[in-house]
Amino acid sequence: MEKEKADKLIVKFSSKVYGFAVKKSYSYDEAEELSGEMLKELYLSMLHAEDIVNPEGYVWRICQHVYAKYVNHKKLQKGLSLDGIELAYFDQHDFGESEEEIKKLRKEIGFLTSSRREIVYSFYYEGKSIVQISKELGLPAGTVKWHLNKARNDLKEGFTMKRKIGSLGLSPVKAVGFSHSGCPGNKGGPEYYLNDKINLNIVYSVYENPKTMEEIAEDLGMTPVFLEDRISMLLANGFLVETKGKRYTTYVKFTPKEFSLEAGVNGVRMQQKVAKILAENYVPQVRAALAGLEIGKDIYIPGGNRELFEAAAIFYAIYSKCSVHIDKDISKHRIKTLDGADYLVTVELPCELVDPDYKCEFDIPELETKYKVCGVMTRDSQKYPCLYSWSIDSRFDSRKGA
Repeated sequence: MEKEKADKLIVKFSSKVYGFAVKKSYSYDEAEELSGEMLKELYLSMLHAEDIVNPEGYVWRICQHVYAKYVNHKKLQKGLSLDGIELAYFDQHDFGESEEEIKKLRKEIGFLTSSRREIVYSFYYEGKSIVQISKELGLPAGTVKWHLNKARNDLKEGFTMKRKIGSLGLSPVKAVGFSHSGCPGNKGGPEYYLNDKINLNIVYSVYENPKTMEEIAEDLGMTPVFLEDRISMLLANGFLVETKGKRYTTYVKFTPKEFSLEAGVNGVRMQQKVAKILAENYVPQVRAALAGLEIGKDIYIPGGNRELFEAAAIFYAIYSKCSVHIDKDISKHRIKTLDGADYLVTVELPCELVDPDYKCEFDIPELETKYKVCGVMTRDSQKYPCLYSWSIDSRFDSRKGA
């Protein structure tokens, strides 16, 4: 084809070629680069062609060919390995080639939303078309393109920014004890779920203020993709509760991180006063109520140890008498797990003394142990359904673990 005729065709189709490139691109820079490649290939091809019967069909065939080469070569050459995934980028942004930079890129992909990660994976790794992804996810093709473009921009922004790591990422909380009020499931108490440090810190991160998955991840200095399964598990087992705006909160109670020695001493002194009143006035009434019961007729005592029976009855009576009745319905605060647990949960955190110089006349830890009980525990028997028992752990028994 003569040069003059080729020039005229290029001018005639240049705007349409650019429009084609825009539809196939996710930035104006990329569209200009792609349209430039198309026009160059088109012009050289026209110069070598003898005659073109259908110029428009010829132009689009050349453009499709150039675009296919662009995808198969240029984009994939810019890919970075993500645990076996070749992630290509549409623009010229340089993410670097060092191991440190690649690790950072992998981490940034974890900060994408789950739906956006799925689209990125389908498009780049599985090689699915926009139309195919659109049908599979039930989204308009324009929405899929928008997600891909946003994903690229988010990755670029995340790669160049210095992410904040929250307080729990720098100093995660540790539990020194777990307790529950209610029925444990087949897997035991809450420690089965919260002994894991990451699970514990996920729950603690939303204790005071509800957070989204992304905010939890930032607080812990981790990626959402790493926490997704854990959050789903904690949600399914009641340790997390979803609120408005896909935010999470919890009904797990955490003990304060600070402790006043003076307040503790005052509490023990009050316990001593109450214990003296109970021992002098209430215990004799319990003994008197039990005096008329006959072993073998009214009651059965393993081993026939009546003193053990009386001691257990006294503890049970005192615990029942001193229990505080709560009028408020707290059923929503109960945590119900998939393995059958139904309980209120408390996590004891290490606490720091706010008044370490306070002088007291006795050893607080010893007094706390003396007046501490686990609480009422009930049991039934699968072998003997008519049997029902209760117990209270105190410093007088030998049961371990509570």
